Amino acid sequence: MSDDSEPDTEEEEEEEKHHKAAWLIGAELFRRIVVNSFKIPVTDDSRIYQINCRYFVAILAIFAVGTSIRHVVGVSIKCWCPAELRRFQVEYVDSYCWVSNTYYVPFQGSIPQNPIDREQEEIPYYQWVPIILIFQTFFFFFPRWIWKTCCYYSDIKIKELVNKADQAMYSAPNVQSHIIKNLAHTVDRWIEIRDFKTSRVKSSIVKEKLNNIVNSGNYFTVLFLFVGVLYSVNSILQFYFLDAVLKNDFRTMGIDFISKVLKNEEGNSMVRFPRITFCDLLIRQMANVQRWTVQCSLPINLFNEKIFLIIWFMLIIGCAVNILYMIYNIYSFFISAWRYEHIKKYLMLNHPENFRENNQCRKFVEKYLKTDGVLVIWLLGHNSSDIIVMELIQELWTKYRRI
Repeated sequence: MSDDSEPDTEEEEEEEKHHKAAWLIGAELFRRIVVNSFKIPVTDDSRIYQINCRYFVAILAIFAVGTSIRHVVGVSIKCWCPAELRRFQVEYVDSYCWVSNTYYVPFQGSIPQNPIDREQEEIPYYQWVPIILIFQTFFFFFPRWIWKTCCYYSDIKIKELVNKADQAMYSAPNVQSHIIKNLAHTVDRWIEIRDFKTSRVKSSIVKEKLNNIVNSGNYFTVLFLFVGVLYSVNSILQFYFLDAVLKNDFRTMGIDFISKVLKNEEGNSMVRFPRITFCDLLIRQMANVQRWTVQCSLPINLFNEKIFLIIWFMLIIGCAVNILYMIYNIYSFFISAWRYEHIKKYLMLNHPENFRENNQCRKFVEKYLKTDGVLVIWLLGHNSSDIIVMELIQELWTKYRRI
């Protein structure tokens, strides 16, 4: 007995070391995700976009790390095997049933005799949950990547302007004034380049067309709205993606859950994320091949159910917020009256009694700033303060009056 127990003890100790290492790695990843994602960022887009590309991404990444650790460290599946099987045989059955799909049959029903009927009831997703969550994370971050990549080709770096505006908020008055003057100079030079008021080096036809697009005065605005459309479409398509991958009618999961709660009924988790399943395996003994059916427990589905229920509500909130925000932005940046009133209110804060130059202000907005200039100023105010924006617009107004 001692000879048999020593190898088992060594295997258990080695397995425990691996589990501890996995927990440590997972805990460090979790800490970094939380620290980097949930701190208040200085960003070059809006808070609604940050909810998608930062907070939703962080939630999905935490779920992906958590389920991965659970697969490595915890007991993902445990099958009820005949008593004559030895420990290594039981471990083989557990491993086999984990990598091959188990199938669900209600206890009120009978197990189908036809193997094809059993395959139709297979649960195909539980091994792939971390991969599914990683794909979702990428889809939520993809619009942000589009925004950053396309902004790179512009002559102005919005992120640097936002950082300077944020720095100005916490600076002494004389330093703040100097930073705002620099901001105004940078924006004014960008407007000159955009409107071809300064000399530019002749380039190829492709680069010239790219310059025409980037310097059209609507480049950032169209890009900003396109990113909003991507966030909205992503939130909607994720329902269909999960419905196709999970194959458990994911689209109505939250509705069914709310209905069960309101009726004080037990949830239907045993249907969507069953804890008890069955597994068929073939075992060759000498010349005979026997089919065994074992009953398995999937404790990982207890976590999967809660994770995807949270994701369902997250996607519903994302769809509603993104679509409403997209409509609001389309109305705001393509209606000239809104752009004019937005800039005018800041100009009137400085000199309300002397401001009678409505026509010149309209030219300042439509001919000088254009739609992109209004968007850049709006982003600066969105990520800093109205005081900084008011002073910046006043500096730009002064420069415009000198033209």
